Amino acid sequence: MHCDLHTAITLCEQSVMIQSISLHKHSTEPKKSYYQHRHPGFEMHYVSVGSSRVNCENKTYHLDAGTMLILPPGAYHDLVDGNKETARISISFGMNTPTPSKKESKGDMFARAFYRDGPIRADLRNTDAQQFLEKMDALLSGPQNTPYQRDKLLVLCGSLLLELADLVTADKPELPPRNTTGDMADAAFKIDGFLGRNFMCNNAMPRMAEELHISTRQLHRMIRKNYHTNYRQKLSETRIKIAMDMLRNTTMPIHRIGEILGYGNSSNFSIFVKRHTGKTPSQIRKDSNTPQR
Repeated sequence: MHCDLHTAITLCEQSVMIQSISLHKHSTEPKKSYYQHRHPGFEMHYVSVGSSRVNCENKTYHLDAGTMLILPPGAYHDLVDGNKETARISISFGMNTPTPSKKESKGDMFARAFYRDGPIRADLRNTDAQQFLEKMDALLSGPQNTPYQRDKLLVLCGSLLLELADLVTADKPELPPRNTTGDMADAAFKIDGFLGRNFMCNNAMPRMAEELHISTRQLHRMIRKNYHTNYRQKLSETRIKIAMDMLRNTTMPIHRIGEILGYGNSSNFSIFVKRHTGKTPSQIRKDSNTPQR
């Protein structure tokens, strides 16, 4: 169950954009995000039943029932739910970076609670925050598009963020340096997001340029500026990350992984993987102790 909100609310004189709220409940297979990706805003994951594992910036965070993790803007990550009984709520939101000042505003104080040098993990059991999340769960599990559902979700989300700001404020690390390359970072987020959704397509560059409202020539320059490479190489880098993750962490047949990545011929997929890693897909899977299929 997913609800796109894209609505700004004001909390402690700070404008907070609530992008979306999702409820993940698995009746068949647990969800696996097969590639490392990132978002321009914050992303919160709260596990109500079961467990999840989040891999973020070379660290692994284990979430049991009643715990949550807030990922900071720009953090590369993927997520694995523990089993088919796992239930998890995800909330995407954003806010302005607090401005360094001798006299800090209320809005800056609120934002500073969330801006950390890394993810924020917290136990929400027996807290007001948990009660707000349980109410969101009930709303998302019930009939959709009912009167006031959207407004109720926004109110609950605002109350939740205020409660979380109180819970996580103590002993917070220093704020990381302010990002002064906003336009470049925003372009990178959009490019990463597009490739994360379209990694199986070989000729998607014109469509990416159309989504970014620029010409393909401008897109070539943008990719070169952000990644110091070209489109084809950037696509290959995205594909090899996904291939390595799927080979190591799933039992999916190798030929099927190749098909998902856009290689109808398994031999071409093997050549692609070996060219980038020095090993065949079978060798990578064997090294990871994942059963062959």
